[in-house]
Amino acid sequence: MRKDFVVLMLSLDISGAYNNVPHKRLLYILRAKGFLEWIIQFVQGFTGQKETSLVFSGYQSPPIAVITGIP
Repeated sequence: MRKDFVVLMLSLDISGAYNNVPHKRLLYILRAKGFLEWIIQFVQGFTGQKETSLVFSGYQSPPIAVITGIP
Protein backbone atom coordinates (compact mmCIF):
# COMPACT_ATOMS: atom_id res chain seq x y z
CA MET A 1 0.00 0.00 0.00
CA ARG A 2 1.39 3.42 -1.02
CA LYS A 3 1.54 6.06 1.67
CA ASP A 4 1.91 9.09 -0.60
CA PHE A 5 -1.76 9.30 -1.56
CA VAL A 6 -3.93 12.12 -0.28
CA VAL A 7 -7.65 11.75 0.26
CA LEU A 8 -9.77 14.82 -0.32
CA MET A 9 -13.47 15.20 0.32
CA LEU A 10 -15.62 18.22 -0.41
CA SER A 11 -18.96 18.18 1.32
CA LEU A 12 -21.64 20.82 0.79
CA ASP A 13 -24.67 20.90 3.05
CA ILE A 14 -27.64 20.95 0.68
CA SER A 15 -30.20 21.15 3.48
CA GLY A 16 -30.12 24.95 3.57
CA ALA A 17 -27.71 25.54 6.42
CA TYR A 18 -25.56 27.75 4.21
CA ASN A 19 -28.17 30.05 2.70
CA ASN A 20 -26.25 33.16 3.78
CA VAL A 21 -22.76 32.24 2.56
CA PRO A 22 -21.39 35.02 0.32
CA HIS A 23 -19.95 33.36 -2.79
CA LYS A 24 -16.87 35.60 -3.04
CA ARG A 25 -16.04 35.02 0.63
CA LEU A 26 -16.38 31.25 0.26
CA LEU A 27 -13.95 31.25 -2.68
CA TYR A 28 -11.54 33.47 -0.74
CA ILE A 29 -11.59 31.08 2.22
CA LEU A 30 -11.01 28.04 0.01
CA ARG A 31 -7.98 29.74 -1.56
CA ALA A 32 -6.67 30.83 1.86
CA LYS A 33 -6.97 27.24 3.12
CA GLY A 34 -4.92 25.99 0.17
CA PHE A 35 -7.56 24.09 -1.77
CA LEU A 36 -6.56 23.05 -5.26
CA GLU A 37 -7.61 25.49 -7.98
CA TRP A 38 -9.76 22.92 -9.81
CA ILE A 39 -11.83 22.46 -6.65
CA ILE A 40 -12.24 26.21 -6.29
CA GLN A 41 -13.29 26.45 -9.94
CA PHE A 42 -15.84 23.65 -9.38
CA VAL A 43 -17.33 25.45 -6.38
CA GLN A 44 -17.37 28.72 -8.32
CA GLY A 45 -19.24 27.05 -11.18
CA PHE A 46 -21.67 25.51 -8.73
CA THR A 47 -22.45 28.75 -6.92
CA GLY A 48 -21.87 31.43 -9.52
CA GLN A 49 -24.16 33.35 -11.86
CA LYS A 50 -27.50 32.43 -10.33
CA GLU A 51 -30.56 34.63 -10.80
CA THR A 52 -34.06 34.81 -9.44
CA SER A 53 -37.20 36.86 -10.11
CA LEU A 54 -40.09 37.96 -7.96
CA VAL A 55 -43.49 36.96 -9.33
CA PHE A 56 -46.85 37.97 -7.86
CA SER A 57 -50.24 39.16 -9.08
CA GLY A 58 -49.24 38.94 -12.73
CA TYR A 59 -46.03 40.93 -12.21
CA GLN A 60 -42.55 39.52 -12.79
CA SER A 61 -39.47 41.50 -11.80
CA PRO A 62 -36.34 41.68 -13.91
CA PRO A 63 -33.75 39.02 -13.00
CA ILE A 64 -31.94 39.64 -9.71
CA ALA A 65 -28.41 38.27 -9.17
CA VAL A 66 -28.12 35.80 -6.26
CA ILE A 67 -24.79 36.37 -4.49
CA THR A 68 -25.30 34.26 -1.37
CA GLY A 69 -26.31 30.73 -0.55
CA ILE A 70 -25.45 27.33 -1.91
CA PRO A 71 -28.01 25.80 -4.28
